[in-house]
Amino acid sequence: MHHNSAVQLVDRMCSSGLAERIPAEDDKRSVLIGLTANSERMLESLAKVHVEAMLAHEPLLAESLSRLRQVTELA
Repeated sequence: MHHNSAVQLVDRMCSSGLAERIPAEDDKRSVLIGLTANSERMLESLAKVHVEAMLAHEPLLAESLSRLRQVTELA
């Protein structure tokens, strides 16, 4: 990702209340990016949905992993 793209992404996240800029203590030229409490809740919710979807498709996922193992053993 290019610097300008990263800055624009962080700008949008900050504007949406999902991230905050934290000045670095040791280097005034640097800024750390932190998640807000709102974004942490959102991330936790999305992760839960993702795990539930994976578990709902567990047989297909297991079969896919088995096939991947076979393909890598052939290489």
